[in-house]
Amino acid sequence: MEKILIVSHGNLAQELCKACEMITGQQDLLDAVCLNDCGLEEFEAGIQSYLEVNQKQTLYILCDLLHGTPYNQVLIKMLDYTAVDYHMITGVNLPVLLTLYMSLLNRNDDDAHTVCKKAIEAGQTGITLREAERTDI
Repeated sequence: MEKILIVSHGNLAQELCKACEMITGQQDLLDAVCLNDCGLEEFEAGIQSYLEVNQKQTLYILCDLLHGTPYNQVLIKMLDYTAVDYHMITGVNLPVLLTLYMSLLNRNDDDAHTVCKKAIEAGQTGITLREAERTDI
């Protein structure tokens, strides 16, 4: 089985899960661990607990920030779970999450690397700049 874990500063991970569920419905394969006011120890315990329960799953871990504390703490914890098959994407946004989720739900012959690449591409494509058109008078 495959699971998606989102980790972030603040409540971003939890809110991304809520947004995904608003669009797709309640999902059992989505989880969030947030580094918020409760502190680092509680965050570490949440990661530890999640990995303990899901260590036999293929895990897709979405992080808010490359080299941020949530990212670093997941990597540190993964040292204790070397047998876990995991794939980590940084810079999570809603298009990344939705594409990954839908790819796992409607699984075809794509391997994990391809699924992750598609999610990253969706995240990049979803970031655009729209500016007001200016007319010189």
